[in-house]
Amino acid sequence: MVSFDQLLRAKPELFSETAKSWTHCAAKLDDEAGHLTSQVFRPMQRPDVWAGPAAQAAAAHCGNVEQATTDAVDEMRQVAGVLRALSEEITSAQRELHSALDAARRSNVAVSSDGSKVTAPKIPVPAGQSDLAAQRQKQMQGVVDNIAKLIKDAVDRATKADQATAQQLRRWGVAMPDADTQAANDAKLAAQAKRAAELAKKAPILSEAELKELDDLLKQNSGNPLFATAFLNDLGPQGTLRFGGVLSTMDPYGGDKGRTALLGDLQRQMGTALAAGTDPANHQHVPDAWVKQLEAAGKQKMDIGLRNYQPYGYQILGNLMRSGHYSTSFLKDVGGDLYDFEKSHPGIWQENSPTGLNGRLHLNISDGSGAGNDPMYGLMRAMADNPDASRQFFSDHGKIDYFLTQRRWPLDFSEPAVPKNYQPPAMGMFGGALESATADAGTDPASAEIARHTIETIGKPTDYGGLNGHIPDGLRGHVSNVIANDINDVHGKFLGQNLDGNTDNYRRVLADLAKDPNDYAVVYTAEQLHAHQLMHGHHPAGDLDAAARVLGTLDHGENEAIRADASKSDAQYNQALGRYQKVTNLVVGNVAGRIPVPGVGELLSGGVNEAFKSAQHNTSEAASAQSAMNTGRTEDYVNFLAREAAKYGDGDMAHLNERAQLEFSQARDHAGGVTIQGSGG
Repeated sequence: MVSFDQLLRAKPELFSETAKSWTHCAAKLDDEAGHLTSQVFRPMQRPDVWAGPAAQAAAAHCGNVEQATTDAVDEMRQVAGVLRALSEEITSAQRELHSALDAARRSNVAVSSDGSKVTAPKIPVPAGQSDLAAQRQKQMQGVVDNIAKLIKDAVDRATKADQATAQQLRRWGVAMPDADTQAANDAKLAAQAKRAAELAKKAPILSEAELKELDDLLKQNSGNPLFATAFLNDLGPQGTLRFGGVLSTMDPYGGDKGRTALLGDLQRQMGTALAAGTDPANHQHVPDAWVKQLEAAGKQKMDIGLRNYQPYGYQILGNLMRSGHYSTSFLKDVGGDLYDFEKSHPGIWQENSPTGLNGRLHLNISDGSGAGNDPMYGLMRAMADNPDASRQFFSDHGKIDYFLTQRRWPLDFSEPAVPKNYQPPAMGMFGGALESATADAGTDPASAEIARHTIETIGKPTDYGGLNGHIPDGLRGHVSNVIANDINDVHGKFLGQNLDGNTDNYRRVLADLAKDPNDYAVVYTAEQLHAHQLMHGHHPAGDLDAAARVLGTLDHGENEAIRADASKSDAQYNQALGRYQKVTNLVVGNVAGRIPVPGVGELLSGGVNEAFKSAQHNTSEAASAQSAMNTGRTEDYVNFLAREAAKYGDGDMAHLNERAQLEFSQARDHAGGVTIQGSGG
C-alpha cells in the first residue's frame, strides 16, 4: 500500500522517463530485428541460396527468432505503456493530495504528518449562542471530513495504480526477491559501491569509458541507501568533497557538450547519494562521526588539482546539495555549521572565487544556475525541499534578519560579465526556503512567527534595521507566497482600530509587492478566500473592514504600477488574476464547494466567480482612468462581501458597505502616506 508520505514525496516523472527508455529500447530492437529479417532471414529462405532439410530447419528457427523478437518488442511497449499510466495516475493522485493540503492550510485545518488525522481549528462563538456554535461546528466538521476524504481518495488512487502496475509487471516475470536473492543483491550493491569509489578516487585521470561506467553505477544506485552508505564510507568526507570539486575541473571550457552533460549528471548523482547516505531514517546510513568530519572538511580549502585556486569544502558541498532530498537532522547540523562559518567570515565566498587563469571555472556544473561559488544556494535549495528543516532553521529569527538585511550576497554568475538585471541565484533559493518554512503558517505557530518576522523586517524603516517595505527583486514572488501562507495573521493585523503605526510595516510590504501583477494576484486571491470564510465567523463586520483595508493597501501599490507603466499593467493584471482564479476555484471546488451545508455551498458556488469578474480590469484607457476603474473594482467586491455579512445577520447591508468602503478608501490613502514618508514602526 502506498503511504501518505510516499505519495507526498513521490517523483512520478521518473516513471515517465523510464517509460521513454523502454519505448526507445523497443524501437531499437524493432529496427534491428527488421534489418535481421531483411538482410539475413529472407535471403536464407530463397531456394537459390539454400535448400534442403537443413535450410528448412534453419527457416523454422529463424521464424521462431522473428516471433520471439516481435513478442519482446510488443512486451517492451506494453511495459512502457504501463509505466506511463502509472506516472499519470501518481501525478494526478499527488495533485489531488496537494490540493487537499492547500485547502487545509487555507481553512486552518491541521493534518498530521502521516495524514491519518485531520483536526478542525477552534471556532470562537459568542456566549449564549449554542445554536450558532452547533451550526459552525457542523460546517467545519464538513470541511474536515471532506479534506480527510480527499486525502484518503488520493492515497487510495495511488495505491490502486501501484498494485495494478505490480500485477501487470508480474505477468512478465517481475517478482520480489527471496531472502537469498536479496542477500545476493545486497552483495552486488556493495561491490558496485566499491567499484564506484575506486573510480571516483582516480578522478580526474579517468577514461571516457570509466567516466561512463561511473555515471551508470551512480545513475542506477545513487538513491539506494545501502549503495550510497558504502560509497560514502569508502570515499570518506574529504574524498567525497574532493571528487565533487574535481568534477568541475574535468571540462573547464565546456567544449565537449557530451562530456559536460556527463560531468553534470555525475555531480547531480553525487548529491543524491549524499542525501540518501546521510539520512538517519534509512536502514543504512553513515555514522554521526562522518557528518562531523564533513563539517570540519567544509571549513577547509580543498585541493582539486588546480595550481592557484582551492575552494572551501562548503563551496563544493553547496553544489552537491543542489540535488537530493536531505534529512532534517543533516540540514540542522551541517546547515547550522555552514551558517556559523559564513557569519564569522564575512565575504568569504566572494573572496574565494576563481580568478585569473581559473576565472572560467564553474564549481556548479549540474544546473546552470550561477557559477556555484555561493554554498548558500545549495543549502537553501535543500531547505526549500524540507519544510520541517527550514522551519527549525528560521525559528532563529536572527537568521531571517541576516539574510534580509546583513548578508553580502556574492556575485555568482556563469556569464563572462555581470548579466543585465542580475539577481543572486541564492537569494531566490532563500525565498523558496522561507516559503517552505511558512507553508503551515495557518496552523503552526512557529511557521506563523517566521512569516510575521519576515514581513515586519522587510516593512520596518531602514533606521530600525528594516528594508522600508522594499522587497528585493530576487525575493519577489516568494514574499507574496509567504504572506498568502500567513493570510490569517496579515488579515488580523488590520482588524479593529489598527489604523495607526502598528500596521505601517505591513502596509509598506503589501503596497510594494502589489506593484507586480503576479504578486498582487497571489495575495489578493488569498485575502478573497480568507474573507469569504470569515463572513461566517464570529465578527464578520470587523472582518469585512479588515478585508477592505488589506485590499485598499494592495490597490495603492497596483495604482502606482499602472501610473508607471500604463501600457502593460492592464494585460498583466488580467492575466495574473485569471491564473489565480483557476487556483482559487480548484480549492473551493475540491473542498468547501462539496460540503452539503446550507449557506457555505451557496456562498462559494457563485461568489468567487462573481468577485473575480468584478476584480478584473476591463479597459485599456489612460492611466488615470484605469486607476479610477481600480477603485470601482474593489468597491464592487467589498459590496459583495457586505451583502454576505448582512445575509448572516450582522447588520444592515447599506451601513456595512458604507463603513467598509470608507475603510478601503482610508487604507489606500494611508498606504500612500507610509510608502512616501517611510515613517512608522
